Amino acid sequence: MNNEPTLTGWIVRDVLIVLVVAAGLTAGSWWLSDGYGWISGMVVSIPAFIACYAVCYIVHEWGHYLGALLTGIRMPLGPYKGAFLGQFHIDDYDRRQYLWLSWGGDLGHLIVTVIAVALYLSFGGITLAAFAVGGIAFSIQSLAVDQPVIWKVTFGVDIKEAAATGTTPQVILKRTWQTWIPGALVLMAYHLV
Repeated sequence: MNNEPTLTGWIVRDVLIVLVVAAGLTAGSWWLSDGYGWISGMVVSIPAFIACYAVCYIVHEWGHYLGALLTGIRMPLGPYKGAFLGQFHIDDYDRRQYLWLSWGGDLGHLIVTVIAVALYLSFGGITLAAFAVGGIAFSIQSLAVDQPVIWKVTFGVDIKEAAATGTTPQVILKRTWQTWIPGALVLMAYHLV
């Protein structure tokens, strides 16, 4: 049995995740269609927030992968149980390749966020509000982590040096909580209004 990841396998895995998210959003919206209290609203909002965060992450990784492909990088695929589609080895990139794969990731999650906000503005409801806030939170968090590094590399700082200070697990975790807390406050305020 071959356990090597394939592009088809990654596509199937990620499409299934997105379909589960879509089904969950539909079920949550249907459940709340006759009105809701703050508890039932939170029961649906929290998974919707996390779902958009997850979809943004998936598309962010595909954006990195496609950005890399556009510059000729052929990177090995990560294991299905992992979060990273491509195995990024910073030593393998020149400045142009690094910037393309970086911007590809940011473009990916920004597209999902715009779609999530457009869905909320078109159809309304707490489920889509939470979904949109999850996308906004991911975008702010990702841009807060990625953009300082991208700008340093753009203006001549060595890729390794820029990444060493801007993409540590501590920085990523800090930026995540800095975006999740305001997102949670926005959702709670929505429920109280």
